[in-house]
Amino acid sequence: MKEVEFIVEILPEEAPVRGNACCTGDDDFDRQVEDEILADLAGGNDWAWCSVKVTARVDSIEGTAYSRYCNYTNKTAFFDDPHCAAMEEQALRELRDKLAGMRDSVERELGGR
Repeated sequence: MKEVEFIVEILPEEAPVRGNACCTGDDDFDRQVEDEILADLAGGNDWAWCSVKVTARVDSIEGTAYSRYCNYTNKTAFFDDPHCAAMEEQALRELRDKLAGMRDSVERELGGR
């Protein structure tokens, strides 16, 4: 059986930090959090405000999971977050569904002979 390869990519988050990163109802606290995220981004931390795509791949067949509005101190922090494992599971489920659909399609095709 082939190994499943997992690929993690960060993508620029299209939504602005302001108004999306923190919404506690305490405007001063929310602004402080947003300022910290914006400073991290300006300092080159792409993980500070991003979308994350996790892909599970076998050969050219892929399953994917996406998460938006992500804020991490670095890549390690993402991998340490239980959300990473949940995204891998979601991508793996999609991959398995695609493979099962392909198998069913082949079986139907061969069954007609």
